[in-house]
Amino acid sequence: MIIIVSLICIGYFSLLNINKIHNSFDSVNKETMPIIDSLKDMKIGVLRVLSSTMEFGLINCENQNKFSNKGEIEEVEENLITNGKILF
Repeated sequence: MIIIVSLICIGYFSLLNINKIHNSFDSVNKETMPIIDSLKDMKIGVLRVLSSTMEFGLINCENQNKFSNKGEIEEVEENLITNGKILF
């Protein structure tokens, strides 16, 4: 009889603890998952900016060797900026 009562008590407290752990996990999941998703979006945005900056620097170096007139370089830069705005 004592064994049965102790097993029932252990089962009851185990179910309470499982429910408590489940609720804690759900609350952490609801709070942190949106933050993790927004961090992933920020990472993608930063990588886009970085790649665009590197591309612009490379194109700028190549254009300085092609064009001798500074006005031509500025015109090419303005065209690149306009095309970038249209694409994004």
